[in-house]
Formats: sequence, structure tokens, C-alpha cells
Amino acid sequence: MWFLSNLLRRFVRQGTLRVRDVGGKVHVFGNRLPGPDVSIRLHNRSLYMKLLINPELYAAEAYMDGTLTLENDAQIHDFLLLFSVNRTALYSYGSQKLMRRVWRGLRRWHQANPIGIAAAHARHHYDISTELYRPFLDDQMQYSCAYFRNPEHDTLEQAQYNKLIQATAKLQLKPGMTVAEIGSGWGGFVIHLARETGAHVTAINVSPEQIKAARGYAEVAGVSDRVEFRELDYRNLTG
Repeated sequence: MWFLSNLLRRFVRQGTLRVRDVGGKVHVFGNRLPGPDVSIRLHNRSLYMKLLINPELYAAEAYMDGTLTLENDAQIHDFLLLFSVNRTALYSYGSQKLMRRVWRGLRRWHQANPIGIAAAHARHHYDISTELYRPFLDDQMQYSCAYFRNPEHDTLEQAQYNKLIQATAKLQLKPGMTVAEIGSGWGGFVIHLARETGAHVTAINVSPEQIKAARGYAEVAGVSDRVEFRELDYRNLTG
């Protein structure tokens, strides 16, 4: 805990962070400038080193798995705000400088996504089952950001439809035009484009499960003659 305490003393300059360690001792950091007042408890000693190495990653993971909990009526919003307002100070700490330098050096390798591996990544994520995603998506299975024109009243379905309308208007498509969508998911957007604009849409995807479902949705929507679903990495797309 000593090394982690040393980091937190430098990190928390605005607001106050109270940390109850595994043994029950409370450590107080910050309280130099006004800001969020947050109390947390660490339930696993391995967090002492993990949080020292990469607090951004391991604080989030520990919160999700329950080894880091909030106390004294603290809210997750306050915890995130405390981190946000002190983030600059975090990177002035020696170990964090070193870790960021190493990460920048490894980023190109870590984020490499060549064609064969990209398909495997997508299938691992999306080919589990369409039924897994259906309960928390809208009726058109939109998987990207919704557009809440009226946050107080718009449902998820309405917000996703707002997004389709907004994006379609910006494209200014006309009947007979051809457009390609890369990463077409379950086909909600391409079906909307074909139905509302009369354009021919080529939908690119590397997930067989999504393509199978999307073809069924296009058939039901009556636009299967204007939408072509292709199992293909976009880097191999020609024409």
C-alpha cells in the first residue's frame, strides 16, 4: 500500500479521496482544493500493485468485479469526476510516465488488426447469437450511438430512428445511386437507406451471424433487391 499511497498523494490535488485498505485502515488523500469527496474500499491486496501500474484500467475493472467498492454514499459519478479533474497530475508521476512511454511504443503492435485477425475479432464478438443482443437493442438492432433529440421523452427506439433520419439526410442519396456501408451490423441502416432513398446499398460485414440475420430483415422490409450483403473485409472491397 505504501507505493500506491505515494502515487495517490501526488495524484489527488483537487477534492478528497478516502481509501480503506484490505486491513480496514483509512488513508486520506487530497483535500487541498475544492472538489469531489469520495470514499472507496479495496478488497484485494493485488490492487495495490495493479492500481500503481495502470489506475485507469484496473480501477474500472476492480469496480466491475466488486474488488473496489464505494462507501459513505459515494456515487460512481463522483469517483469518475475526481479522477477526471486530477488526471493531469497522474501523468507527472514517474511510474505513470514510464508506463505511458512503454504503451506508446507498443501501441502499433497492440492495435494491429490485419485482415484475417480482424475477421476473427468480429466473429468472436458478434457471432455468439443475435438473440443475445436483441434484449438491449432497439427493434432495428442498431448498435451505434442513438440521437436523443428530447432526452426527457425519447425512447431508445425513437432516438435510434432520429439517428437514421439525420445520417440519411446528410448523405443526400437519390434513387439509382450506389453506396457502401462498412460494418453493416444487423442491417438496420442499410435497410433504411434502401427503403427511404431508393439507392442500391452494398453492405460489408465479416460476421456471418449478422449477415444471416440482416438478410432476413431486408427480406421482411421488402428491400432485398436493393441491398447486397457481402461477407468481406472492407480492405478487399473493389469497385
